[in-house]
Amino acid sequence: MSAANARGRPRAPQRAAILLAFTFIVAAVTVASAAANAAVQFRDGWMRPAEAGDPTAEAYVDVEADAAVTIVAVRTGIAERVELVAPPAPSRPPGATWRIAPGQTLRFARKGNVLKLHRVTRTAATGDTVEVTFTFEDAAGRRFDARAPIVVRGVRPPAPH
Repeated sequence: MSAANARGRPRAPQRAAILLAFTFIVAAVTVASAAANAAVQFRDGWMRPAEAGDPTAEAYVDVEADAAVTIVAVRTGIAERVELVAPPAPSRPPGATWRIAPGQTLRFARKGNVLKLHRVTRTAATGDTVEVTFTFEDAAGRRFDARAPIVVRGVRPPAPH
């Protein structure tokens, strides 16, 4: 038995070579997986309290990416749907996409771009954290999700008259 011991197991040098090859494969898969998704960061996510049954609520957050990405969908567990709303502006025609250039920050803020939650299904009280999931598409057409923590703060806005 030249390369294996009496039980058919590889000798120590061969086991080391197999382990090293396996380590390189795992590392390559990990790097490829990390490269497939751009790094997205969320900052200053917040919203006012909302009660189950409210027709709408608004959430705000800053979104930054290290590569060019486009927001293609947004969802949360506390509303039936989330709409990306931009204030009317000549520089942003209706139906424009939500692209983020590398290093650029896309701000969702009061009186600006807004995440509009439609048909609130679960109460979000002051101090709660609501998870909002963004689906992005990179330049190669690959889609991936990233979750933004949205802190509920302040007081409930008055009902419209």
